[in-house]
Amino acid sequence: GSWRNPTNKAYYFDAVNKLFRIDSNSGNGVDTKDGNFQMYSNFTSGIEYYYNVNANTCDLYGLNYWSDWCYGKANQQTWMSSVRYGN
Repeated sequence: GSWRNPTNKAYYFDAVNKLFRIDSNSGNGVDTKDGNFQMYSNFTSGIEYYYNVNANTCDLYGLNYWSDWCYGKANQQTWMSSVRYGN
């Protein structure tokens, strides 16, 4: 079994504005096990917003925060900081 509830995902690409969005819905909770999240990545600014739909909070990350998780240590990037907006 998975540590996470069954998850529905949707992907959106905007080539003109260089934006990428991922919707990841695992339920009505507020954490990664059973939450509903929207991740907005801007590849021109290097900013990613991680919106928790159920908690109505939005965390601000740089693309570098997720890059090494996704692609290994090839880019040697480090996490800088995050900013919370909302409840």
